[in-house]
Amino acid sequence: MLTQDQKRRTYNAARRVRRWADKMATRLTDDVYINRRDLKGMCGIASYRLAEELEKEGVPHKICYIYQHAFVIAEDHVVDVTATQFGKGKVVFRKDPKGGVWENEDREFFSKDEFKEWQVEAGWHEEHQVVHFSEKVGW
Repeated sequence: MLTQDQKRRTYNAARRVRRWADKMATRLTDDVYINRRDLKGMCGIASYRLAEELEKEGVPHKICYIYQHAFVIAEDHVVDVTATQFGKGKVVFRKDPKGGVWENEDREFFSKDEFKEWQVEAGWHEEHQVVHFSEKVGW
């Protein structure tokens, strides 16, 4: 279970990453398929970035993948900064990750770098891969 302090740090990190993702999406050219409004296509990139932030904050977490969508689970809370593509708020932070798009994850990654490598191996569209995106926008 997350402590109150960890909850606060996790939510603040999620808000920072969402602002970052919104800003990065505006840098993209029209030939890149990432929806600038709802960030569809950016879930893996944003989840990786959130994992980086949570590592810095010392919050236990994992990146999860289900039905072509990536998100983060921090202990018993789902944290999704691209759920706007499903009509949700800019930052979803809620206890009990069961239900909706977050139920029964297909894959879980306790290392952000393992997730980054898996994206390439699994054949994710190049523009949605962490490695490609970071090169394209200078992150």
